[in-house]
Amino acid sequence: TATGEVLTSDAHGLIHGATETLPPALFLRATTMTPDDSAIATFAAEAAAGMAGPLGALHALNVALHRRFPVDRDAPPQGADAARAFEQDRVTPCDLAHIFCVGARSLGIPARYVSGFAAWGGDRRGQAHCWAEAYVEELGWIGFDPSIGLSPQDGHVRVAVALDAT
Repeated sequence: TATGEVLTSDAHGLIHGATETLPPALFLRATTMTPDDSAIATFAAEAAAGMAGPLGALHALNVALHRRFPVDRDAPPQGADAARAFEQDRVTPCDLAHIFCVGARSLGIPARYVSGFAAWGGDRRGQAHCWAEAYVEELGWIGFDPSIGLSPQDGHVRVAVALDAT
């Protein structure tokens, strides 16, 4: 058993101080877990309708996904791609991160999958968790956690980013 301490702060989802070696445009690519999907694209377009700029569109997508899907935090990852997960009644946080990436990319916004840990409520130990980040030109990378409908908070510890979970 290993123990340690991680100091975090709430940056309202803005990513600061991370070394970025890959261009944001790379994160517009579809993958086997985040395939282009017309149903998700339609959902994202409807959620973003009337929003001013990409940041408003991303927040609207984040909230719309949170409202649409009950989240089962204790369910094991299903291994379903975003399109199949979007057809389900309940999803995992990892499914939602994949769906968010597909939706953001369908709006022309680079998005990536984040794996890490999150501490909920009074439990500061944290558990494995997934969310997404999207790139907004004026601001850089911004985190979105559709399982809570908000940006990552001080209880989120970012460990790795990728095109998807694989």
